[in-house]
Amino acid sequence: MLRFPGYVSVCPASVNEEDATMDWLASGQFNKPYRLVGYSGEKLRTYQKLNDVGYIRDKVGGGREVRTIDVKTQKDGPRLTLDEWCEYWRYKTGESRAQEDDFGEVGMLVDAPEARQQPRHGKRSLNVVSLSLANSPLEEELQAPDIVQQSDLVRLFWPKDQAVHKPKAELYGLMSPAKCYTDWHVDFGGSSVWYNVVRGKKYFALAPPTEHNLKSFAAWANSPQQEKVNLLVYLKDPVLYELKAGDTMIIPGGWPHAVYTPSDSIAVGGNFLHPFNLSLQLEVWRLENALGVPMSCRFPAFKSLMWYAAKSIARLGRGGSPPAQAERPLQFAVRLPRQETDPGTASGSDCASKSAFPVLKLKVKPVSNGTSEVNGLRVRLPLSPRADQGRRLAVKLLLSHNPSNCLRILLSVLKNWIQDGSEAQACVPVDLPSPQELLGDLEGLLEVSGLLNCHGTLYEVDYGTSKLEEPQFVPTGGGAGSGHCKEKVTPLVKKLNSSTLSSPCGLGATKKVKKANGVRDRLKKKLGMR
Repeated sequence: MLRFPGYVSVCPASVNEEDATMDWLASGQFNKPYRLVGYSGEKLRTYQKLNDVGYIRDKVGGGREVRTIDVKTQKDGPRLTLDEWCEYWRYKTGESRAQEDDFGEVGMLVDAPEARQQPRHGKRSLNVVSLSLANSPLEEELQAPDIVQQSDLVRLFWPKDQAVHKPKAELYGLMSPAKCYTDWHVDFGGSSVWYNVVRGKKYFALAPPTEHNLKSFAAWANSPQQEKVNLLVYLKDPVLYELKAGDTMIIPGGWPHAVYTPSDSIAVGGNFLHPFNLSLQLEVWRLENALGVPMSCRFPAFKSLMWYAAKSIARLGRGGSPPAQAERPLQFAVRLPRQETDPGTASGSDCASKSAFPVLKLKVKPVSNGTSEVNGLRVRLPLSPRADQGRRLAVKLLLSHNPSNCLRILLSVLKNWIQDGSEAQACVPVDLPSPQELLGDLEGLLEVSGLLNCHGTLYEVDYGTSKLEEPQFVPTGGGAGSGHCKEKVTPLVKKLNSSTLSSPCGLGATKKVKKANGVRDRLKKKLGMR
């Protein structure tokens, strides 16, 4: 991956965190990976706490099950607890372990390989890329970048009264011993990604989600010879970016990418869907259907989230709004333990016989964060108008920009879900009114806005029958990203002058060694080398 000569850029663009706003997203500027700069020191300090796997274990719980990936096979590895993973990590990375005596003092340090007992699966190369930090103390300590919090579809449109079923994909821990590799993939549901490398280093090879590249990715993923084919040579305009400790990168949704970890690395990151990439997110959902990706490996509650987004867009797009939240009494039931009453007190007898669940009436005033405390009871309340501003801004920008005809595509996809099966199969939320009525409202909104005649799909591609085309290369002297990056890319290209080709420069080990010279000559001709 690192020796491939056809990268068009090795220098990611940068954006200041305060400049990455909802307007920035809506204007289409988030069309390539960016290094996020100008981070608050407080956020970075919270990330640095994750430098030690023991800290993660203590916060999340040693008994939490960890899903691992076997680097050699790129398939699921053994399921370990966090305690077992810590032992594995220390063995593979050679970290010192302090053993305490009965007085709590350090008795000795164990760091020599011969002194460490090999843990279970110690000979295998395992990688952890999806340790969910949701519902743990770390969820309160760590904060995603501001742009993620502002634009996340779940935060914007998921109803507060359905918090139990709320999908959580915004915060993950990643722990990769040296030389781990994650093969080419597209993040589930076409979600965008944010990464902060806490420790170590990572290399990302990425390609833009053009029709050609997604079609090539689908053909590669469907190929029985997948492990023998180097996808890089079939992609247009791939880039290679290096992330060091302290770096943060945001990657747009739909970008196929592979990741190599040269040194022991710990990172924190997450996935998020945003309203200005709906068209590509729905296209990736279609791609996942064609590839037969199991539901357990897809964005949680994706269909339900699309319905909730459509509901809010239809309501707010027509100027609708919830009623103003004035001070008003709320009723809720509290389960109280039964109390023994005086047999001679009739009122006590009547109370017990009427109901075991007394209804307490409290007068409370809604606050901006949606909660209020009354006599020690934490009460969930409807959002105030101020909390609804982010939702309104997102819908306003959607209607004014409509990037990639996303609203028309959303309407078309929702209609297809209903036509292809029942409401249950379409995952229409039970708390949603008639889906047909909602689709009618959304269609009326698009007609009024002049968006109804837009195209209803992003790409006309049958991913199930896609086949790899001719290899694609971009000369280092032209194309996006050459400029000041040329001097960094050229040394990679010069590796072609060697007498043999390494497999990353050829057709992914599908060519015999005796044909290497011919492959090299063709590549040199493609790259304009004489």
